[in-house]
Amino acid sequence: MAARRSIEFGDSITGMLVDGIGDTPYVAATLHLEEATGVQIEVPYIDIPGTSQFDGTAQWFNAEKPPSNLLLTSLDGDISLFECDYSGHTRRHDVRDPQFSGKTLSGRVVENPFYQLISRSTVKEHANPAPSKGRLNRPLAEFSNVDSKGLEEWSREYDKWDRFIHPAVSALSRPGAILENLVVNAAMSMEAAGSLLGQVSGEAATCRANGKPTTATYMYRCLVRSGWDWSGICKSTAGLARAIGNNYNTIKHFDRGQFPDPTETYLVSNTSALIVRMLAIKLARPDQSTAGLFVKYVTDFEHLKEEFRFNGLIVDDAGNFATR
Repeated sequence: MAARRSIEFGDSITGMLVDGIGDTPYVAATLHLEEATGVQIEVPYIDIPGTSQFDGTAQWFNAEKPPSNLLLTSLDGDISLFECDYSGHTRRHDVRDPQFSGKTLSGRVVENPFYQLISRSTVKEHANPAPSKGRLNRPLAEFSNVDSKGLEEWSREYDKWDRFIHPAVSALSRPGAILENLVVNAAMSMEAAGSLLGQVSGEAATCRANGKPTTATYMYRCLVRSGWDWSGICKSTAGLARAIGNNYNTIKHFDRGQFPDPTETYLVSNTSALIVRMLAIKLARPDQSTAGLFVKYVTDFEHLKEEFRFNGLIVDDAGNFATR
């Protein structure tokens, strides 16, 4: 087999990791190359007392310092890795299980995500303090931007925003929840938030002829107040607000007929969950600009855009899921 001459963003290569130290076993590893995070190496580590297979790897994790230089040897060729560092993810163990899949009410499985596994052999790590925020790969904002002022603001405003908080927590904390339920909970939070936030510029396009707000109006207020640019998944913010409102109301009301298309519900559930998370952070620091609060590259939004592209869809101005 000919060796690869290059790797591209999104590629993964599995092989054996060599540290160059005598009498230490090679370690199975997978290299990932992502545009957002660069090169990452995933290394399996099993803490089994009395065995020596992972002794060398255990030292990397316990000291949080792998060898500076490593070699990944694979069927595709050898890759030299220099100035290696520790990413701080060893305390979390994720698995896929068909019992915890994303389903519509009809029972159709539309996603099978990873969920955290805590077992007898990993509970020790789980009980340890979590790694610092700076080591996490997919934050919306860093704590240094929210800081204690944001936590104090959140505490002061908690009672006022409880109708926003409670459904949001339910939507975001239940692995394996029915997608339609996630949409309903997230949209309930957005309805409450939209009522509390008040009017925003441009919302008239989503209101009734008499000027009264619609469900889409409340969604629009949340989208605008999140401060984020949603153009990667929609033609207009008003159109995205209508799509979320339509999906929510069709799920909720019997007289709307059949449930919405499962793919559309899946995309709305992911979109509304991200909106709720962003809005919660904005509420903690209303004095901060979007650029100053959120990280420059929000991985979850980039993943959301990819999901829309993968399905060949974009939300048009009328709130319909249209073919790209």
